[in-house]
Amino acid sequence: MGAARPRLAYAALLAALLGCGPSGGEPIVRFATCGADGPVEVLPFDEDSAVATRLGTDRLLVQATPLASSETEHSYEDRITWSVGPCGETPVQVATGLEVSEVGEWLLGCGGPPSDFGPIVRVDPEGQAAPVVLLESAGCEAVLTDHGLLAFDRAAGELRLHRDPSRDELVAEVLATDIAWFDRVCLLNGAGCDPAAAIAGPAVYAVTGGRELVRIDLATGATGVIAQGAAFAWMTPDTTHLWWREASGGDDEPGDLGPVHLRDLATDADVVVYDGTAPREREWPYGHVELRGANAPTLLDLRDGTLHGLPEGIRFLGGRTDAPMLLWGDDDRSYYWSEVTLEAVEIPRERPCYSREWGSIGFDELRVDDCDAHEGDLWTYPYDGGPAEPVATNVTRGEFLHFDGKVVWSTERSVFGYGDLFVATEPGERTRIAAHARLQAYPRKDLGGDVLYVDGDRSGLWRTATEPHG
Repeated sequence: MGAARPRLAYAALLAALLGCGPSGGEPIVRFATCGADGPVEVLPFDEDSAVATRLGTDRLLVQATPLASSETEHSYEDRITWSVGPCGETPVQVATGLEVSEVGEWLLGCGGPPSDFGPIVRVDPEGQAAPVVLLESAGCEAVLTDHGLLAFDRAAGELRLHRDPSRDELVAEVLATDIAWFDRVCLLNGAGCDPAAAIAGPAVYAVTGGRELVRIDLATGATGVIAQGAAFAWMTPDTTHLWWREASGGDDEPGDLGPVHLRDLATDADVVVYDGTAPREREWPYGHVELRGANAPTLLDLRDGTLHGLPEGIRFLGGRTDAPMLLWGDDDRSYYWSEVTLEAVEIPRERPCYSREWGSIGFDELRVDDCDAHEGDLWTYPYDGGPAEPVATNVTRGEFLHFDGKVVWSTERSVFGYGDLFVATEPGERTRIAAHARLQAYPRKDLGGDVLYVDGDRSGLWRTATEPHG
């Protein structure tokens, strides 16, 4: 890999000439971490790269993809994955050209961009041995079970199981064929995993090309048909129920399907919770479905089969399994669904423009007066229905982390995406902790409140505290 530091120096000079340098000359406050008096370098690299970090059991997985000449395209063939201690201890290059994830006790990898297919391999955590092919799976989709590594080859319509990923031989067995639908897998090559996508008990459930909803025993491979005429099936978040929809005979699109069933996996009781008479408009597979008919829309809770009426003019917008759903009104007002009062609660709009996302304790809303502005005031609407609370001012849109009562954000004042790094614990106050930095999204609680950033002047991945330790 060739050095790119001259280009980084040029970027800093250009940013200064454009008036995009450090903000207001505020001094940089350096907090001690990892036994040092200030930020520590976790991993050096010479190229200007797109960097992604993941947390393993006790180490970081750092993926560095050199940016192409266009500054936006990535070269996947040159992607390098490192395993390194949280303070930069014993860095080891473990793979090239692979997306690597920690799955159980193993490092597993799959090649190419998310749209590419490839085998699933076991990666040597010491970086000494070549990757070992475990599953020839088209699509890089797999999930760890109590009976081994399960993969879904969509192209072949096969479920394959590798019962002992520690073995080097290719000993995967075909559990089932003619599988048309199976959602219990995670993409290992960049698309991430839904937190609800976990195997429940000794079996998995799938839909065959013949519209049979089947139960597949992971221990024996025995397959049993539990329903006919199925099109899709999902496990509920608590993995106690399975909800599935009947095929309507149309084009098999979710909106064309028939009745919805909820099946108790402990008793095998199967009840129809929606008769299919109203078209399905919006769907959150692991939580709710919105049904819109001639009357006011109805919210179907797929966790227990209950129906909740929505006020006229309010529609389902989106949701997560660990937070309230967002709703949208025909009057352009936004709401959330209260699990306590079972009603839509309005989220007032205080500024002409805003962006909103799910935070750790509530909806984080960045309010701006000018829709073209990049900075605004950050507020939080608590999930418990409490009033909105101010968090920080002059926060950059889309470039902040809100956790443990503090906000960390990068100003992105550089033409190459680097800017000042700030932390705030009170509205109207902020502390500058780094310059020419690019903040990394990361589970901060596992770093003791510290954050990671790419340093545009010195290159490499760095770690900094956000407050005094001790």
